Formats: sequence, C-alpha cells, structure tokens
Amino acid sequence: MAFEQFKLDIATEQTRGIFNTYVYESDVDTLASVQAAGYFSGSRFITDSDWIGSLMVAKMSDGSITGFIQADGSIVDEGTGEPSAINVVVINSLADFPAPSAGVIELSGGQNITYRIASKEVDISPNVFSVTSGNVFINGYHPGESELITDSTDPMFTTTNGSIRFNKLITDCPNGDLHSFSGDGSSSSLIMDNSLVRDCKNIALGITGAVAISLNRLTVLATTVGGFSFSGTSNSQLIVNNCGVGLESGFLGWTGNFLDLSTATFDVISINGNRVFPGAGDVFLTGAASGANIAAGGHAELAGNLFSGVGSSVVTITAQDAEWLFTGNNFNDSVRNTMTSGDSFLTASRTVVISVAGTYAPINGTNWASDVLDNFTSDNEGTLTYAGPGADLSITAISTIEKSGGGSDKLCGKLAIDSGSGFVLSDKTISCTDNATPGSISCQGLFSFSTGDKVQLWVTNEDGTSNIIVSEANIIAKL
Repeated sequence: MAFEQFKLDIATEQTRGIFNTYVYESDVDTLASVQAAGYFSGSRFITDSDWIGSLMVAKMSDGSITGFIQADGSIVDEGTGEPSAINVVVINSLADFPAPSAGVIELSGGQNITYRIASKEVDISPNVFSVTSGNVFINGYHPGESELITDSTDPMFTTTNGSIRFNKLITDCPNGDLHSFSGDGSSSSLIMDNSLVRDCKNIALGITGAVAISLNRLTVLATTVGGFSFSGTSNSQLIVNNCGVGLESGFLGWTGNFLDLSTATFDVISINGNRVFPGAGDVFLTGAASGANIAAGGHAELAGNLFSGVGSSVVTITAQDAEWLFTGNNFNDSVRNTMTSGDSFLTASRTVVISVAGTYAPINGTNWASDVLDNFTSDNEGTLTYAGPGADLSITAISTIEKSGGGSDKLCGKLAIDSGSGFVLSDKTISCTDNATPGSISCQGLFSFSTGDKVQLWVTNEDGTSNIIVSEANIIAKL
C-alpha cells in the first residue's frame, strides 16, 4: 500500500511539561517510501504550533526514524546523525531517479535535494544528469561501493548555475567527461568528499565564473584525457586537500594536465597534503606565470604534497611567483619550495668618502652583484629589495674595512633600512673595528619587512674624516 501520512498521530499525555511526540508505525511502509514521500511534510499536523521542535518517532517495516523536527521542516535523524532533509530520495536503480527526458535526468529543477545511493551500483546508461539552479547532494550508503555509471559520450553531470556535492561516491563514465559547468557561474560549486573517479575522460573542462571547487579525500584512478581546466577571470576558489591522484598500485592515472588553471583568476587556491603520481609527459599543476592566476588580494598555497613518478609536478607557475607559496612539498623533479633569501656582494674594492666624522655613508658604486634572489631583487649599488609578502627577516652584513692612508681610527658600520621614506640607520646593528690593519665588522638584526622594503650597508669614521676603504662586503637576507 502507498504511504499514507494521515496515519501519523501525536502523543499528548504529558505530566511534566515535556515536548510533544509524533508517532507513526507501519509493517508495510518501507523507509525508502517514507523518505521518498518527503517524510511527513504532507501531514495535517505541520500547522500545529508544537510541530517545530517536537520529537518524531516512526517505525517502518525495514527501519526507523527518530529525530527532532527542525524549523525548516527537516528531521535530524538520530539513527545516522545526519540531517534528514524533506527532499531526500533513496536510489536503488535508475527507476528511482526522476524520469529522463531526451536522455537527461534533471536532479534539482531549482530545488535543494539529496540522493542516497543505496544500491552498490546504479547504471543510468545511456542517460546523463543535469543540475539546474539548485543544490544537489549525492551520498553513497556503501563507502567504496556505491557507484554511478553511464556509457554516454556526454558529460555525466551538467550543472547550470547550481551546486553539486558528492560524498562516498564512485563515478564511472569511460566515454565522456564527469562534469560540465555552464551559465553565469554566479552560485555554482563542486564538492567531492571521500569519493573516487574510476574512469572518465576528464573531470571538468572549461570551468568559468564564480565556481567554487573543493576536493577532499578524492581518489582518481583514471582519466583518459585530463582532470580540471579553467577559463575566465572570476573563478572563486580551488581547494584540493588529501587527494590521491595518478600512477600508483595499479592506478591508470591521468593523461595530460590534471589542474590546468590557464589564465583563470582565483581568490584562493589551496592544494595541500595530496599524493600525486604523474606519468610520463603528464603534469599535475600548470597555469599562468608571475602570479597572474591570483586575483588582487588573493593568495595561493601548495603545501605538504608528495610527488612521485616520472611526470612533472608543476610547470609555468614557479615557487617564487607573486602570491604563491610552496612549502613542505616533496617534489619528484627540479621544482623546489618557495625560498625567501637574497644576497648582494662587492666585486671590487670601494672607497667611501667621509666628509664629517661620525656621519654614515653607503657603500655604493657599481661593483655589487648577486647570486641568490628568491623574493628579492638587487642593483649594482648594494641595495637588496624585498619582493615577497610581509615577513620577519634575518639580515646580516659582513665587511672588511680600513682607514685610507693607514693608521688607527674607530670605523663602524650599520644596516640602513628604507621602508618607503628613505634609508634609516639601525642602531641595533652597529659593529666597529679599531685597528691599524684591515678589520672585519658584522652587522646583523631581525626586521619586519613588507613588499618593497630595502636594505644597504653604511659605514663611518668615528674619529675623523679619513675615507674608508672597503675591500670585501656582502649582505645576506633570509626568512
């Protein structure tokens, strides 16, 4: 018999002011039929003042629901600990989905809806899915076994101004892509949690607009063409955490680029803790040079990833690009983590003119060079300029100096810092020598630097106006 919501009733015998309890029992109705009917959304009791917040106890032939009725009409199922939305559909076969139209199954139609895959495998061939202006959640009942399959050459899921989330779901679409996004992208998102892509051409191509992508504990066994590709200039965020991708333990891996950012821009990119195994000729991450994928005020991080195999980890994007931070990664190729270090060293002796005793002057000229410039730039006059984000830097300058003409005067050096208003001497870095022969000074300190801040080494003669000969000098700054 069909599920009849009018058989729901209320327990009203109360002596201690406890909340109302609604009860239902049937030896015929199944849990799936009750859920498919929207639980008790059609009951005559939904207009009762005591309906919201009351306890629901319902026993069916194959299970039960016990939970609190929420303000939005959903029921928190105490049996699973999950919200049990009014729009919940349990799927055991293709017939449990909405009827296909021209080979397309519309999953949302502007609504928010949950599909629970109760059967281990559901083959929807030759059909595909559409999500239009709604939020769809597909949850697998059987972790590692709940699977959706299609043999269509079209994308398995086409999302138009909607959002879709997977949890504990396997997808298999060997003849087509897994996802396609269209519309203006104003409210689109893709979330794939604890899921597995068994075999598809691509996962998603040409993603544009404000589409938020979040991949958590996703395993990709095989894509025969690629992974994700992006376009446009207003993508929202890309989160890829704790995923397993590529050639390992029999995985077929992917072909081509797995994450191709192209010229798309993002507010946030976070790629953390993944295990990546690129095959020969394959690339895990590629995009635009010089931080061009990051929107103004945005940031990007590649952290704690393990790369193995003969393919490439990252191309075009570099660890030193603006707004990118590579940290804690174990690379399989020549890519390295972001470094914040710079040096500048004197290539020929310089004479610093001292006009007034005790007045400092820079060791400049055109005889300075650099070997290492990670998040720094330099010039040939001994200036190191910081190009990274705000950070605390350790700066050391060592120099060999002597009084011009011989003799012994007190010669001193200090670091000079320019934070935008001209160079200012740092008294905490003073170092002096007072010898008749060349002596060494070492100036060092810890400084909070912002993008564009500069450092030089300055010297003075405290005892007179004799010039200072600088035979060697170097400045080293590092995080």
